[in-house]
Amino acid sequence: MNRTDVVQSALRALYLTVLPALAAACIVRFGLPSPLSEGFTESERNIARAAVASPIVTGVGIFLLLATLLRYWRARLPFGRYLTSLPAARAKKVSVAYLEDYSTAFELERRLSRAVTRGHLADLDGAELDRERGALRRALKKTDPAALLAARDALLLRTQTFWSAERTRQLASTVALFGVAALLALALRGRMFQSYRVEGASMLPTLQPGEIVVANRLQYQPLFSASVKAPRRGEVIVLRRAGESRADDLVKRVIGLAGDRISVRSGMPRINGWDVPHCDAGRYAEMGPSGVTDGRVLVEFLGSASYLTVFTAIGRVADEYVVPKGEVFVLGDNRNESLDSRFWNEGKPGGLRLADIDGQVTRVLSQARRDQTPSFAGFLRPLGLDIHLPNVDIRNLESGIARCLATRPANTEPPTADTRP
Repeated sequence: MNRTDVVQSALRALYLTVLPALAAACIVRFGLPSPLSEGFTESERNIARAAVASPIVTGVGIFLLLATLLRYWRARLPFGRYLTSLPAARAKKVSVAYLEDYSTAFELERRLSRAVTRGHLADLDGAELDRERGALRRALKKTDPAALLAARDALLLRTQTFWSAERTRQLASTVALFGVAALLALALRGRMFQSYRVEGASMLPTLQPGEIVVANRLQYQPLFSASVKAPRRGEVIVLRRAGESRADDLVKRVIGLAGDRISVRSGMPRINGWDVPHCDAGRYAEMGPSGVTDGRVLVEFLGSASYLTVFTAIGRVADEYVVPKGEVFVLGDNRNESLDSRFWNEGKPGGLRLADIDGQVTRVLSQARRDQTPSFAGFLRPLGLDIHLPNVDIRNLESGIARCLATRPANTEPPTADTRP
């Protein structure tokens, strides 16, 4: 490949891939209408909600639309004459009005050359085919659109049976390829990774309502294994559990494992008679779509995990619960505003079956603004101890978190289930 070919390839990649991808990303990032905007009909509001809820799908759709439009108008773009398959030396001499005709004729000759080499045109009159191909090649070297179109049409007429069969083969192979790709994508999406939207405020301050998280579904059930692996204390999981009116995807944090005796007082968990250590980092106030959350941020230390929780003034008490085999005990990080293992059994404690765990949440795919539109400022950020309060001075709170981490307690492992305090 010579330098001219490299430049042409770079221009095609810029115009037909890079630019539409950047434009699509900007539209998703800054241009999606908020579902809360005034003047929307209900159907328009539903469309806005769907676009906001699936930013990746929306972005791919916008990219394909922009790429198609740029391809259609490419001859009119700056340096657009070099975006076709026509060699640059030939493209310089062709009028913009005939660029597409010359490009399709050049591509026709190239495809016919491959077909002849592979013996796909053996049933045609070789002499006539060579004569008409020669006429097309001569027309490509001249600036005579009429001769070019005549030679092209003559070749298309002579080889129409071949092109008809070729289109059928290509359609069949394309359908088969997309079918296999779709099946693989569905299988891998269902077995490896999946995205989930955080609907409520039960995981504040770790996760904000409207954020989209990525769950690793292989963490607890390997691809080629029928056994289910139990999560560790402190891990954040996605689970499926029958809600009050429908089946919900919920995000919670694992606190207790099979055999543990769990009790909760004012949101403070106790495992086998041992209080989970914590440190007060400061005040937290958040106005979100679910209402106002005003309380204190505590850093909890459980096993190897350190994570943030928020406690509001209203405390919720849960009776002691012994976690059965094959289950775990989960809590929301927003301790007094979370429906979790403390109240699942008709207001009494109840465990979560391992089979109901969809995967481990390790990263946030997109954050959410206050109007619930997506923000990719923290694209694929790992779960951590960061506070996300736009336009709020959180320096004191961040200092409190750093202070808590610097004074991490020596013992963060609960006693075994058969140990009595």
